[in-house]
Amino acid sequence: MVFPSFYEMSNPLTTVRKQHFWDWFSGETLNSRWDKTVVGSTGAMDNAVDGGYLFTTGASNNDITELDFADKTQYSNTASEVISVWKLGGTGNYHNASVGLMSATYALTGVNQVGWVMDNSIASTNYFMKCGNPSGVQYIWTTVPFDTNYHVFKSTIAGGAMTGSIDGVAVSTQSSNLPNGVMQPHIHRQNKTGSGAMTLNIRYFEAYNT
Repeated sequence: MVFPSFYEMSNPLTTVRKQHFWDWFSGETLNSRWDKTVVGSTGAMDNAVDGGYLFTTGASNNDITELDFADKTQYSNTASEVISVWKLGGTGNYHNASVGLMSATYALTGVNQVGWVMDNSIASTNYFMKCGNPSGVQYIWTTVPFDTNYHVFKSTIAGGAMTGSIDGVAVSTQSSNLPNGVMQPHIHRQNKTGSGAMTLNIRYFEAYNT
């Protein structure tokens, strides 16, 4: 049987496909769907085996590099999932990384957001989930310590709660301060003390509405 499109091999045209995208961060250049923001920093494909995309902050306080969809918010605040594979380059004091969904470019407060974070400027040495809306933010701590290895991070919003896992192991659930508006993919690396450059390598990012 011949199908007019790949989608119709498993779905009738009467079923509207939900928003779904993924990026393996392979090749020589970043896919044009991403919008890049840099402040005293750089971001480029890493010239290494499975290096993906390399975020490198500058050495000054609040130097930042970020990828997002230029405020094209396509992902649900009530029924969506994000899967990402990334690692930190260094876990020293006072620097920040976050990977997930957010409603606005280059903004960490007063927005809708959900995702995985490392931020030892708030007295943590473990990865945590972060969800929030313009009224407030909730942190969900895990027992998984920061390291410089690749991990698979997943966050799910469904049934009035957010759940998360690291490397397939469920580690957190949260039902307060959930986002109340649609969001865009967001990957962020920031130097918060001026104590030297900070890096992050991301190999994979997938977001979809459920």
